[in-house]
Amino acid sequence: MKIIPAIDLLNGKCVRLIQGSLSKEIDYVIDPIKLAENYSKLGADLLHVVDLNGAFSGNMQNFQIISKLASKYNIQVGGGVRSIEIIEKLLAIGVKKVVLGTALIDNKEFANEVKRKYSNKIIAALDFRNGKITTSGWTITSDADVYVICDGIEEVLVTDITKDGMLSGPNIEMIKSVQTKTNARIIASGGVSSVEDLIGLKKAGAYAAIVGRSLLEGKLNLSNAIKAVK
Repeated sequence: MKIIPAIDLLNGKCVRLIQGSLSKEIDYVIDPIKLAENYSKLGADLLHVVDLNGAFSGNMQNFQIISKLASKYNIQVGGGVRSIEIIEKLLAIGVKKVVLGTALIDNKEFANEVKRKYSNKIIAALDFRNGKITTSGWTITSDADVYVICDGIEEVLVTDITKDGMLSGPNIEMIKSVQTKTNARIIASGGVSSVEDLIGLKKAGAYAAIVGRSLLEGKLNLSNAIKAVK
């Protein structure tokens, strides 16, 4: 299983939002480029970068930092990607994969086009709160069908919002549930705080796990974690 460290950007800073809430923001006094360098040295071969400004507003606002990261590291990027133009712009600067949530779920025509053009370059983001998919920076509940969203997608990022940033362990049962509805590889996100959590996700069939706060606060050693799940 692959471990993917997260770098969440808000107004150019590295932050974590507890349960996706802007009112529960934790700022980390570290340069995003330096953080990426640290993770790379510790063995990470892919980073998960989120433009939180974009996730909430629909307009990416941390593109300059993302461009610098993409020039040096393998990154996948999400947050406010809601047009073909932005997808192409991100891929043009070297982003390996683009994470799509709101636009993929809410815009059927857009979803069909990106699946046709970029099937191996996009990741579908399914963000759940109490069993329901959410969009627009986790603020709007959707009745979208998991099978329909994931059809034609190779990788799906599954997040339990209630677990995100809580260090309380991942939602294993939710991962298993989504797996029954898609043949895509599952990337798990939310709640990972220990090697045991990662091993549990691996046993549940997750292809990869995104880890954020536990790395930033030193609760999880990245090098040891990578070795443990190989």
